[in-house]
Amino acid sequence: MEGEVDVGVDVEVEVGGWEHECCGDAVERSQRVSFRCARVSGDDGTSRLAETHHGGLGTTDLVLVEGQVRRIEAVLEGGARRPVRRLPDGNGLTP
Repeated sequence: MEGEVDVGVDVEVEVGGWEHECCGDAVERSQRVSFRCARVSGDDGTSRLAETHHGGLGTTDLVLVEGQVRRIEAVLEGGARRPVRRLPDGNGLTP
């Protein structure tokens, strides 16, 4: 990986979308994880980390994020957030 994020701080990682549906593992609170992430810019110019399995997302700026999951939130349409205990694996998300 090109860079690493210090696990001594809280880091928000976006997990979901077609890459998670394709081959993402289930994620639960308190679980130890290792995410390969792309650093991407949002429409508002802010930077965020998004889990990637295929190295896409239009960037080569990849980082490895390792640590313990403290919180999982579903982001609803309109931006509202709802806490959840577990994110199913990709197969569990497709009908």
